[in-house]
Amino acid sequence: ELNHLKEKLEQLLEEKKAALTIAVETVSNQFSELKYQRDKREILLREVHHRVNNNLQIISSLVSLYLNQTEKPDHNTLLAVQSRIQILSSIHLILLKSLELNEISVDGFLTDLCGSLRYNSNANYLSLDFSTTEIQRPLSFNTLIPLGMLIHELIQMAVHKFWNSESIVELSITLTHDATSDTFELQLQGKDCTPKSTVNPPDFVVQQTIIEALCDQLEGDLIEFNADRCVWRLSFT
Repeated sequence: ELNHLKEKLEQLLEEKKAALTIAVETVSNQFSELKYQRDKREILLREVHHRVNNNLQIISSLVSLYLNQTEKPDHNTLLAVQSRIQILSSIHLILLKSLELNEISVDGFLTDLCGSLRYNSNANYLSLDFSTTEIQRPLSFNTLIPLGMLIHELIQMAVHKFWNSESIVELSITLTHDATSDTFELQLQGKDCTPKSTVNPPDFVVQQTIIEALCDQLEGDLIEFNADRCVWRLSFT
């Protein structure tokens, strides 16, 4: 009887030991997952603060550009600054969503960006078609932010140059990747474009300055900058 009780106790102890091992592994896995989520949130917060700071610096530079351009900023000047603040905010939210999903897709970024550009357009309706050539190479935040702003600037320049208020704007955006040289090419082109005026818009110089600064930030070269044909092509690494 004692041997029988001993065997039963040993069996019970083995079962409890196995259950305890499973419980310890479960708690350990949960702790590791919590630690991972905490670390991920800390990285996310650092990225957010860093990007917000950069965006504020960009806004400050934009305001300085306009202040140097004119002594008395008018309503249109404020609208132009507001437009750029809105697109910066949109890019920031797009990247924040990408961070939360732990996935940064070029297609997804351009899809969300085109949606924001359509929403933020004031009088015009933007018809934006974009295409990518199955880009597998990921792009960093340091590339996506100036790239998104550059697309916005080129669209604004095209709208002012070729379309009147409240008309439909048709543009195509193409982003390709050459795996051999690991370079990207961005092309923005209007459809059936005829310049509405030979006179450049009031903020043309500011737009050019911003575009050149963004190209420098992307370490890119403007292959084609044809405002008369509504074609812009940029190569960057």
